[in-house]
Amino acid sequence: MRTKVTFTLLAPLLVAGCSWNALYVAPSVAPVQVALADFKKPYPGKYLLLVSSKGLNQKVEVGGLVCTSHDFFVEIERNFEQSVQKTLANVVEEIEVVPAALTKKQIRAAKARALITIKAENLVAGLLVSPGFFTKESQAKVNISARLQVLKDRGRLFDKQLKAENTTALTIGKCLDGFKPVTAASSKALKQLVEKIGKSVAQSLSSRK
Repeated sequence: MRTKVTFTLLAPLLVAGCSWNALYVAPSVAPVQVALADFKKPYPGKYLLLVSSKGLNQKVEVGGLVCTSHDFFVEIERNFEQSVQKTLANVVEEIEVVPAALTKKQIRAAKARALITIKAENLVAGLLVSPGFFTKESQAKVNISARLQVLKDRGRLFDKQLKAENTTALTIGKCLDGFKPVTAASSKALKQLVEKIGKSVAQSLSSRK
């Protein structure tokens, strides 16, 4: 049976550029679709999902002596929420998104098996560009963390902090191209984190406690 969650993930990940040309570059990230290895059959039944992505839109810290006058921003909040839903659609049979936390009694009343709560905690992104005339060596580093809690209608609360990190190095031309390594690092870190969330949810649901 196919999970009852469908949507398209096309929101921009990052907007880069100086204040006077912020619209010069508007890159986007491809949809994050994580299929968990060795996981073939979704857990049957309905599961409630509460996702908070607040805090995942951050300004990139540009270090060194080059391109420091440029502003780059990672905007990943919407991507995070939709990526989580897309991934968990492969883990459970049915997902119902809820606006607030529920008690075990309310979970049972909703005829659900568990409430899955995912709260973004932090995102830190940095960019370093080395001096160069025609080309410049750049390196971007992105760290993302989130808290996962799974409350079953019966049993203990599963609680786990998850982190992902990626460093991407690229040769660029103009300082405006600094968005490229940041976009790549952000996309890879997002995919790593969402994959960890999917695996941890599966782990929590497989436990009898």
